[in-house]
Amino acid sequence: MIRVDFNPADFERLVGEKGYEVIWKKHCYCPCRRDTTGQSKIICPLCGGRGDIYFDPLPIRGIVIGAVQAVEQLKVPGRWERGTATITVSGKHQISFYDQIILQESTTAFSELVRHHDDRPDKLNYHGLEVEFARTESTVFDPSLDMGLDGDGNIVWQVGRPKPDDGETFVVRYQFHPIFIIMDLNHAYRDTIIRRKYGVETPVNLPRSAAMQLDFLIGERR
Repeated sequence: MIRVDFNPADFERLVGEKGYEVIWKKHCYCPCRRDTTGQSKIICPLCGGRGDIYFDPLPIRGIVIGAVQAVEQLKVPGRWERGTATITVSGKHQISFYDQIILQESTTAFSELVRHHDDRPDKLNYHGLEVEFARTESTVFDPSLDMGLDGDGNIVWQVGRPKPDDGETFVVRYQFHPIFIIMDLNHAYRDTIIRRKYGVETPVNLPRSAAMQLDFLIGERR
């Protein structure tokens, strides 16, 4: 434990006034990973082949620095950015390595290839908020007329409108809430002791600060 001249109540007020609304999801490795190599199954209903699962989504607030700049810089043609940011949250939220932080007050664009299936919605890697562009090699679709998004943010095609053939691949660009992965903790274990009346000391968790990176820039991170 360390002693610092810090008032946790002041920080809680700061987070409430200046913090971003985010969703925090805890990380765990998927049980599909091989215990010898750590590799995950290519097809897994739990993790989708990534080898990671996330659970206990919780709305919290955090002081985020650098996230807006990182997202905006990714839109500059020809410029490579690592898409990093830092977040500081209340000590009661024990964020840890590889946890997810989803920024609820920001959006950014993502493009991907999707294989169409007539019998189900076309699943996107992220929860889509708005489709900006979609096409096959031969057909350009109108996002406002030909398709929509279901409650899970996946693409559903409108009856009677143009759509890809069953099994055909199309490309789509859409907006979503940026997802960051916590890559480092500035203070992995951080607490202090507050002295109360009559000499009683009470341990208190101090705010946690972490470095994080945009999910789609990380790739094979470990």
